[in-house]
Amino acid sequence: MGTNHWRKGEQDKAIDDLRKAVELFGLFDRCVWTASGFDGLAWAATADGDLPRAARLMGAASTVRRGSTQRLAHEMTEFVGDKVRLQVRDAMGEKEFRSAFDAGAALGLDEAVDYALGTQPRPAAQLAKSVAADVLTRRERDVAQLIAAGYSNKNIASELVISIRTAESHVDHILTKLGFTSRTQIAGWVSRNEF
Repeated sequence: MGTNHWRKGEQDKAIDDLRKAVELFGLFDRCVWTASGFDGLAWAATADGDLPRAARLMGAASTVRRGSTQRLAHEMTEFVGDKVRLQVRDAMGEKEFRSAFDAGAALGLDEAVDYALGTQPRPAAQLAKSVAADVLTRRERDVAQLIAAGYSNKNIASELVISIRTAESHVDHILTKLGFTSRTQIAGWVSRNEF
């Protein structure tokens, strides 16, 4: 119903229905239908001109959807989602879009649901645990930047001329210090912190 309202240009109704869907589906851990609700809300945010919110919701949807074996919901939103994503990226610019998308992707499921429902008024960049860059050692900051660049532990070890086990230890320490559970969250954090 929410996406039908969106198609008709009835954004307020679309947002209300999509938030109800997210609230319902958000009760299930990593539910692919929750991701579809995030996508719909991103489309409505785009129609309302709130492009940073749209990009964050797209990022949250990508994380929730990752690893799902349910392809139906993804196929249903992929065609429209790709068009809207390109529209938002082109309007924002690649760097700003990527920053907002990564901030959304770094959210845990509960944080993403809160953000989608509008129950958390802080900007998405502050939703993930806010930690000053000086919490990490210089080497850990180097490792975090390589993680953000998409390096595997093996590639990090090669780049920094350290053992793979040492690279793994650095990654574990970064996750612990920042209170994160995934490399995606580290990448989002790096994109928000200049060091």
